[in-house]
Amino acid sequence: MLKTNELFAKLLSYVDGNRLYNEVENLWRRELPQTSTAHLEAAEYALELLHEAGLENAELISFPADGKTVYQDKCMPLAWDATIGKLTIQKSPLSFAEPVIADYQRHPFHLVKGSVAIPEGKRLVKIITETQMFAGEETDGALVVCAANTVPRAAILKTALDLGAIGLISDYYAQSCRVQAPEAIGWINGCTEAMNWHVIEGDRPFVCFSVTAGVGERLRQAAELGELTAWLECDGRRYRGSSPGITALIPGRKKKEFWLMAHLYEPLSDDNSTGVVAAIEMVRNIKKLIADGDLPELEFSLRLVFAAEMYGFAAFAEHFGGNLREQAIGAINLDSLMAGNPKQRLHVYAAAPGTPFFGNALLEMFLDQWKDKDAFPVAKFMENGWYGDDTMLTDRTVGLPTAWFIGHEKMYWHNSALTMQVIDREIFARICAGIGTWIAALVTLNKANLAQIVRQAAAYGLSHLAREYRNILQKKLSADEAVEQLLYRLQRDCERLEDFRNVAAEPEIERQIGVLQAAAQKYLV
Repeated sequence: MLKTNELFAKLLSYVDGNRLYNEVENLWRRELPQTSTAHLEAAEYALELLHEAGLENAELISFPADGKTVYQDKCMPLAWDATIGKLTIQKSPLSFAEPVIADYQRHPFHLVKGSVAIPEGKRLVKIITETQMFAGEETDGALVVCAANTVPRAAILKTALDLGAIGLISDYYAQSCRVQAPEAIGWINGCTEAMNWHVIEGDRPFVCFSVTAGVGERLRQAAELGELTAWLECDGRRYRGSSPGITALIPGRKKKEFWLMAHLYEPLSDDNSTGVVAAIEMVRNIKKLIADGDLPELEFSLRLVFAAEMYGFAAFAEHFGGNLREQAIGAINLDSLMAGNPKQRLHVYAAAPGTPFFGNALLEMFLDQWKDKDAFPVAKFMENGWYGDDTMLTDRTVGLPTAWFIGHEKMYWHNSALTMQVIDREIFARICAGIGTWIAALVTLNKANLAQIVRQAAAYGLSHLAREYRNILQKKLSADEAVEQLLYRLQRDCERLEDFRNVAAEPEIERQIGVLQAAAQKYLV
C-alpha cells in the first residue's frame, strides 16, 4: 500500500481539472433555475455521471415533495415551479437607471423560491420600507422592502403577511459583497413563516424578490421620499410533487458502509455543485487505485448519497432504516468544498462525539501529516466536531458519525457572484485528492495493520487527556466538575478505540483502552 504522501500524489495525478470544471458547470447550470423541474434535471445529470464512472447500480429514488411528509423531524417541502417573476418601477420620486429592478428571466435569484402567481397576471403594487411598516404605514397589498441587515426569514415575512402585505423585497445576501460584486443578487433560502427552509402545506401565499444592494438602497430612499409603485408579475406555483435523491453502492468485503454525502439543488457553483462532482471523482479514483494494485480491496462498502440538503438526507436515513449504526461506520458531508472562492480557508470538523467513529483517529493522523504543508493547507481543525444541519446524522438516534471539510471565511456566499469564475481547477483538484486520501485509508483499513493504527490512536487519546487536564487547571473547576469533565474525555477516546472493532477483533484495542484508563487515573489521584 502507498504511503500517505504517495497516495495523495497518485490521486492528484488521476484528477482531470478541466473535466471536473465542465461537470461542475453542467450541474450548476441545471440547478440554477431553483425549480422542481430543474431539480429533476440536475438529479438525472448526477445519475448520468455516476453511470459514466462505472457505478451501474446507481439509482434515483423519489421522495414526496408534498409539504406534509415528515422524515425524522423535518417536513418535506412543496414542489415549486416558475418562469415569470418581474418587478418594474411605475412611479417613483427618484429615477431608476433600469426600471425593471427584478426579473426571473434575467436571473433566477430575483424571484424567491415559493413565490406564487398573481391571479390577474399583473398587478400595480405599492412599495414601502420595513421602517414605514412598523411606523404604521398602510401595508394592505404592499411589498415591503426590508432593511439592509434584516434576514428575509420568518420574523419579517410573518409580520408583513399578518399586516396585509403580499411579500418582501430583500438585498440582505448581496450586502456582504456589495463592494467586490455590486451587481450580485442574493439567493434567498428559508424565506418561510416558520423555522422550515422551504414552503410547506398551509403556508400563506407570498411574492418575494431579491435585488442588488444598490437597488435595495435606492428603493428605501425612494419610498421614504414619496409614493413608490411597481408592476408585479409572477406565475409561480406550489404543488405536490417529488424530490429526487440519488444513491450508488460500491460493495466492500464488509457490508457496513461509509457514506459520501453531497447535497443537490443549491444553485451555486461551490455550494454545492462541486461537492457532488467531487464525491464521484473520489470514488472513481479509489476504484482505479485498487484496480492498479496501489490499494488493498475495499474493507468497507462505499455509498454515495445525493439529495436535498438536510431534508433529503433525513429522507435517505429513514429509507435505509432510520438508525444506521448497524449499517454504516460513518460519513463525510461534501458541502462547500475549497474550490477557489476568494479568501477561503479550509476548516475540518471531525465527527462529533454523539456516535463514536474510529475514522476520527485516522483523520487526526492524516491532518498531522499535512500540517504546515502547502499541498493541503488546513486553517482550522475542530476535534470536537459540530452538531448542525451538515452533520445532523451524527446524533445517536441516527448513528451516522459525519465529518465535514468546508471552505470557510469565503468572500461570496449565497449570491449570484458564485459563478464558475470562482472555481480554481488546481485548488479543487487538490481538495479532491486530499479528502480522497483520507477516505481511501479509512475504507481499506484491515486487520493486517490495525494494531499499529490502534496504538497511534491511543497516543492521540493520551494527548487529549493531557490537554483536558490543562484546561481543567486553567478553568479552576471544582473537584466534582473536574472529575466529570476528565471522565467524559476518557469515555470519548475509549469509545473511539472500541469502534475499531468494526475493522477486526484486535486484542490491542483492549490493551490500549487500559493504557488510557491508567493515564486518566493518575490525573484523578
